Amino acid sequence: MSLDQNFDFDFTVLVVDDNPLELGLIRLVIKKTFPDIKFIGLTKPPNWCIYLKENEPDLIIIDYRLPERNGLEEIKEIRKYDTDIHTYLITALERDEIDQDITKAGVNDLIIKDRNYSNLIIRLNSLMVQKSAKHLQDELKLLNYILDQILDKVLLQIDVDKNCKRVFGCVDKIFGLNKEDLLGQNWLKFFKCFYNRDLKSEFNSQEKVEKKVVKIDFEKSGEVKFFDGLELITKNYLFIVI
Repeated sequence: MSLDQNFDFDFTVLVVDDNPLELGLIRLVIKKTFPDIKFIGLTKPPNWCIYLKENEPDLIIIDYRLPERNGLEEIKEIRKYDTDIHTYLITALERDEIDQDITKAGVNDLIIKDRNYSNLIIRLNSLMVQKSAKHLQDELKLLNYILDQILDKVLLQIDVDKNCKRVFGCVDKIFGLNKEDLLGQNWLKFFKCFYNRDLKSEFNSQEKVEKKVVKIDFEKSGEVKFFDGLELITKNYLFIVI
């Protein structure tokens, strides 16, 4: 199985297995599927108190059968110092052969070993997708914050059904409105010149992004104001910069 996933963020996996051959095989499988992952392999558990102060792995994978404490006990030790880090317990045993409650021990997932470690790759891919989505959400939040702080303009993102999907910029500084006042089709209350436009046909007719200056009629409480605006039409959205 080859997922060949590429992610635009750093991700570090720490694997603890006392068998160097197993450790090498896990590394080979992970790096083949996720070449950008940083892989750290240890044949014995570190002092978790010290290690987690100096390192921040995104995922710790521990073999259940270790010479001293088993993997479950090691994860319990990890949870004393970090309650958020993802942990996988990997084993050749079935779940019912492990007589302890792995969830209470702080294990995020139990990985049953198979010949090509496909179970591990499936779980790891799922975790990476989750991390990627969160990373994107965090970047969008940061971008929105930056735009709101630096823009002296307002940017509306309009879809084919004339619904305003997003509002960027300091709306209150310009119009005395909240962003929610312009979402959905509420924005049409304030912009007369877009009432009767067929945006769908305009989207379909645009092969490239076009820019043109338009006159925006902004109306609130019976008062009409005029703004020079910039209109950008793409395949799926109309962007209005005011």
